[in-house]
Amino acid sequence: MSSKIIDRETKSMVRKWIKKMKKKNYPKGKKTGKRAEKKLKLPYKTLGIGNYRIVYDMDNGYVLKVATTKQGIKSNQIEKKIYKKSPRSLQKHLAKVKKSGFGWVIMKKAEEISEKKRYIKKITRLKKKFGKAGIIARDILRNKPIWHNIGKLKRKIVLIDYGKFKITKD
Repeated sequence: MSSKIIDRETKSMVRKWIKKMKKKNYPKGKKTGKRAEKKLKLPYKTLGIGNYRIVYDMDNGYVLKVATTKQGIKSNQIEKKIYKKSPRSLQKHLAKVKKSGFGWVIMKKAEEISEKKRYIKKITRLKKKFGKAGIIARDILRNKPIWHNIGKLKRKIVLIDYGKFKITKD
């Protein structure tokens, strides 16, 4: 594999899928994600299929998130924007957006959190920090943390799915 983060063939396969997906206007859900996985035929391990996107392990320290719906395209764009506009003090708690294109985004891969109870207070404080910075951290903490949206990088809590966050002040 080349030293590039994403190769031309992968970009081409994703582009074809996005074009088809936009034309057909697939509904949200895992069924659409499974359809995308089948059509994309990417050479990476699938880490997860959500309502709007499919996530692949690129086996190089990064993950590739591909939109499976129009909302997925929006979520990828939001993650890129949130990462770029967040102050450095908050950026370190976001999985780094390395590269993106229409319908896809490549982010730093985080590890799963095993001792979950230990991090609840930290996540609550982190959500408040984002709020003070004018970013509503939706989909992270309601009554309890949504663990598939949170990971660890070098023992630091990072948000790995912030496609539903909202900037309230620019």
